[in-house]
Amino acid sequence: MDGTLPLHALDAVFRAGEMDESFLGVVAAGELEILLTMHGDKYDDEVAARCQIDEMWAEAAQCVLVRRERWEAMPPALQRLVLEPEQPRTKAQKTRKRPSKRQR
Repeated sequence: MDGTLPLHALDAVFRAGEMDESFLGVVAAGELEILLTMHGDKYDDEVAARCQIDEMWAEAAQCVLVRRERWEAMPPALQRLVLEPEQPRTKAQKTRKRPSKRQR
């Protein structure tokens, strides 16, 4: 994707009328998440700037989920809004056995 068309399209969606929480979540979890996940290197700064001046963009960004590597590559202004992914489990955490019923 090149240019600002995706940003203008999302601007239009956010201005389309009254936004309820579920609609905003669907838009954020859909289009904005795809934009940030697949093309974030091109759009991170512009999305972050829009989030700082437009409450709808900021609210939508708060619904976005991305992988940890992608989140860490985002500018700090965007990291403050986008949900921080959980830390990956360590090898010790993955192999830790649950206590048996007798050990509890």
